[in-house]
Amino acid sequence: MKTIIFLSVLSVASSATIPGLKERIYSGTSAQPGQFPHHASVRSIETNQPNYHFCNGVLANNRWVITSAGCALYRTPTSTVIVLGAVHRVNGGTQYSIASIILHPDFDDWRFTDNIALIKTTEQVAVTAYVSPIALGSSYIGCGVLGVIPSFIPRNSDIAGVINPEDLKYLVAETISNSRCVNAYRDNSKLIPDEKICTHAVTGEMCGPTFGSGLVVANSVVSISSSTYICGEDLPNIHERLYSHRNWILSHIES
Repeated sequence: MKTIIFLSVLSVASSATIPGLKERIYSGTSAQPGQFPHHASVRSIETNQPNYHFCNGVLANNRWVITSAGCALYRTPTSTVIVLGAVHRVNGGTQYSIASIILHPDFDDWRFTDNIALIKTTEQVAVTAYVSPIALGSSYIGCGVLGVIPSFIPRNSDIAGVINPEDLKYLVAETISNSRCVNAYRDNSKLIPDEKICTHAVTGEMCGPTFGSGLVVANSVVSISSSTYICGEDLPNIHERLYSHRNWILSHIES
């Protein structure tokens, strides 16, 4: 049986080791400064984990970042910051404190349905050549659509020989039908409702914790990564479809 892993930020941020999990984007291309100005790094500032990147996000406007609800679960504004404009997991970028964190009211932390959350910064984000919001997709995305996924990967696991890149990586992915995705996951097919988008990598392979990374299609973000899985099993990546949550998102970020 193929294996899919859904992790909360509790396990990701504590660097929990899952035997056999290689946390990286295979064959990803290093991003250049300003190439993905919407990309956000969600980081811990707790004493035992200062400046620790544990999730990705997408800048939707000058105050709000969209990420996975699994990333925001158990987090507080005082233990978390947003870093924008960085292409390195440790250095660079501009740090913003957080005013509030909102999980989708229907988020299920067992099945990871409605896996989306909003993070509000305490001050307006300064738009520069390296930092700027991205439009939200306003139409339903079907299969056969190409997009780009940038992502940081958390620091090294305890697996021998695994070295996670510190720079921001990206790859090209193609959307596939949900029926094909369901067939690939078999026993876990109930975790792929219509609100999800599935992709497979066209260049390289994406695996490990890439939570919150945005799938960018034609200068808009259409989904965020909501799952991780064992490398080398050739499984689709599962994303939360933003179109399905567009009204909920706008009700908060435009208020």
